[in-house]
Amino acid sequence: MLDQITSIKELIERINAFRAQMTDRRRFGRQEVLWAATVEIRGKRCEGLIVDFSPGGARIRFDAEAESGDEVIVVMDQLDELGAKVIWQYDGEAGVHFVMAPEEVAARVKAAQALDQGGPPADPAKT
Repeated sequence: MLDQITSIKELIERINAFRAQMTDRRRFGRQEVLWAATVEIRGKRCEGLIVDFSPGGARIRFDAEAESGDEVIVVMDQLDELGAKVIWQYDGEAGVHFVMAPEEVAARVKAAQALDQGGPPADPAKT
């Protein structure tokens, strides 16, 4: 049974504690980017723009209807293609969760960054 709240101060403390827990439930920090991408959804391809990215997922702008649970393929120069699932969609943007393990996505990002800087690809076994 729920504890009864006996004062306004206690209520405010509980609300602030709850807000702190819910502020950001993501497991990975997101990085703001502007990466061109092609999004394959429901057998159609459309051009898109990744506006933030993490090893666990991304926020993408594209002009196709998407619903929560839709499976998509995100194709980009930086990381080739990644399978993903739509978590939310609103006003031309969608939040997707990558199917590939975040550690593998992070290794791909590291390898792509090494190539961009003229170095050899990073060894995923050493990341």
